[in-house]
Amino acid sequence: MKGASALDNDYARAITVTFCLCTRIGEIKALKWEDIDFKKRTINIHSSMRRTHDKDGKQIYIYTNTTKGRKKSGQRVEPMSDTAFKVLKEQRRQNPFSEYVFMENGHAPDTTQFNRWLKRICKDVDVVYLSSQKIRFSAVTRMHDSGIPLSKIQKIAGHATPSTTEGYIRNKKSPTLSLEPWNELFN
Repeated sequence: MKGASALDNDYARAITVTFCLCTRIGEIKALKWEDIDFKKRTINIHSSMRRTHDKDGKQIYIYTNTTKGRKKSGQRVEPMSDTAFKVLKEQRRQNPFSEYVFMENGHAPDTTQFNRWLKRICKDVDVVYLSSQKIRFSAVTRMHDSGIPLSKIQKIAGHATPSTTEGYIRNKKSPTLSLEPWNELFN
């Protein structure tokens, strides 16, 4: 893996796209090519996928046309960064016939494998490991730190309430209160 390109396999490409968006792993698994608009550079997030077993113990994938929480707020359109655009173009080249963006040989990315690859990549590039869920927290925090309004972050993240979005923001900086109002309050 050392020295490998970020575009070397489906997991690496899925991880890169996850870092470029504000998605859940189930939403990445459920992405279909019809959800990707390369001209508008947007990605329609409206579904999720999970793996389970049928009554005979055979592994199956459950696709739902809703996101986690099954609320309308979870359905959203996210902008596609230059990096996501490049990675998705490469994924399309590598996986031209699948209905799903990251499905290979009938198998969606496995969450455990996704996180193993993520750990490996983080180690190789010497960054602190973030689980797939913590990548989402990081995306929300980065948007907040760059000055994107909370209401817009809430919409991009697909959260039903502002309090959920606020709960995702890490390393909140306490607002600095100037001395003048402080003195007016307490003198």
